[in-house]
Amino acid sequence: MNKLAIKGFSIVELLVAITISSLLLLGVTKIFIDTKASYSLREGLSRLQENGRFAMDLVQISFRQTGFKADGFQSDNAAFLVDAGNYGPANNIDFLTTGQVIAGLEGGGTNSDTLSFRFQQPSVAPFVVECNPNLAPVAGATLVNTIYIAADSTLHCIDSAGNDQQIIDGVQNLQILYGVDSDLDRIADMYIPANTVTANSDWPQVVSVRLALLLSSVDPAINAPDTAVYNLLGTNVGPFNDNLRRHVFTT
Repeated sequence: MNKLAIKGFSIVELLVAITISSLLLLGVTKIFIDTKASYSLREGLSRLQENGRFAMDLVQISFRQTGFKADGFQSDNAAFLVDAGNYGPANNIDFLTTGQVIAGLEGGGTNSDTLSFRFQQPSVAPFVVECNPNLAPVAGATLVNTIYIAADSTLHCIDSAGNDQQIIDGVQNLQILYGVDSDLDRIADMYIPANTVTANSDWPQVVSVRLALLLSSVDPAINAPDTAVYNLLGTNVGPFNDNLRRHVFTT
């Protein structure tokens, strides 16, 4: 009686199959990791760009409403009186000149500039940007908003009542130059930092600003440490020597 031969895989064949399977699994795993890293990189860069545009829009809109008066026939000197109100996060910003609607500090605790501006609430439906969205409108009331960067690299807006709102994270530095109109033609003749404006008592002559913001990704987004030095309107910032991606936004 013939017995059927029982055939199977040899040890060598099993080892070859396991090796091929392992290589395929490693390849699939690498593709997955690379795809995830690429997605995270694109997502981080997209968020960085979005935050930068939003931050620049916020500062620009805030500056455009500086000096707004509920009564358009009222002069700046009558609408905006001297106000040593100690505004800003450290209560160290004042408006010491009649008609002054903008003030700033150069290089605070985070080595970033601080910008304060005054405006009045309108007599009709509010259309100005205010740090406190829940503020009850009072026609003609003078408000002060201050934009600054906190120690945790977040952009903040604080109003004259001390209501502080975090706006955007990942903002590491803000530099501002103020355009001073020295011949009263409403065109800036020079751009200087806040300390120089204060020393020359030129705040009422400020007609424009130049801004530079340094933003970073919230999570690590590059493989090598960031050793770059970033120039923000003549102020060098960095290197940071970390793995965050950064970009400078200017206007």
